[in-house]
Amino acid sequence: MNWTAQQGKAPVETPGSRPPCVLVVDDDRATRLSAEITLRLAGYKVVTADNTKLGLQLAADHSPDVVILDLQLATSDNLYVLQAVRALLFHKDIAVLATSNSWEKIFDLRWGHGRFGSERFDGWMLKPVVADVLLKEVACRL
Repeated sequence: MNWTAQQGKAPVETPGSRPPCVLVVDDDRATRLSAEITLRLAGYKVVTADNTKLGLQLAADHSPDVVILDLQLATSDNLYVLQAVRALLFHKDIAVLATSNSWEKIFDLRWGHGRFGSERFDGWMLKPVVADVLLKEVACRL
């Protein structure tokens, strides 16, 4: 089966391939579970990690199409994680979306301020992420 997402809509099944895979890396269990349920119900394959070490392993194992990364993971350097995910999946056009419950962090990403410099996320979402926003942001990155 082939899966395609068009114009911000959930994937549609067509013959020949697998559903798009989304990796969610967030240390908050409720956030991970909410994203997982929302995305699975929309037809995505979802893998989740509660830390960056596991997230990078799952990225290598599953080659996701989209990665959703919490900017406020307790024990991580998100610039390193962003670079590592892109290096692991260099052969693939992958989208990395950032989440944060801080407007300041989102502002820094949006306007290119802060320590991320030229490294860019493909999108960002303010937490708590509303299901419709999550689905739209993921679908338009495929």
